[in-house]
Amino acid sequence: MEHADKSYDHETHLLLRARDGDKKAFEEFHDALEKVVRDFTISRADSLGPQDRDDIVQEVFTRLSEQLHNFRGDSLARTYVLSITKNVVRQKLSEQSKFCKLHVQNTDILSNYPDPQTLPHCCKSDPTELLNAVEQAKAQLTDKRRQAFALVCQEGLAVPDAAKLAGCSYKTFRRRLDLARRKIQEALEGLE
Repeated sequence: MEHADKSYDHETHLLLRARDGDKKAFEEFHDALEKVVRDFTISRADSLGPQDRDDIVQEVFTRLSEQLHNFRGDSLARTYVLSITKNVVRQKLSEQSKFCKLHVQNTDILSNYPDPQTLPHCCKSDPTELLNAVEQAKAQLTDKRRQAFALVCQEGLAVPDAAKLAGCSYKTFRRRLDLARRKIQEALEGLE
């Protein structure tokens, strides 16, 4: 399909050609807009690391190639690709926010690490490993210790309330909780 009848800018013309199956046009469009997408991502998500920003750029062009059939040329191609970028950035920041909430729920077990600089080295750049280690350590706990840990460290209940809910004395519950924390702390120390 020829698009010479409308006065499209060069980028829009490339994207329309790519939509119609011109692979070289898509490559050229990618090369022309990659820096624009990267700069936009940095401006919207400066809290993300370089790897996350690279992932966003890659995801934008993957989605663009999957959604090319939707592009009609009603807007500039740059506007179209930046709207995809905005959605991908928003999604990534939302995922990061959910991860941070999960991380905050698990910070109680890090009582021996009050300063983030003392966290195991691997966890400073990728807290995923930290959370995986916590989950693996929790799986090794007895049911009662796992319950104690979950009620206090994940649900945020006060120890006396959690003990009542667990149906045991404060002292028994506190012992379970302390043992659970110790086992999880040992697992974290193994990450260093």
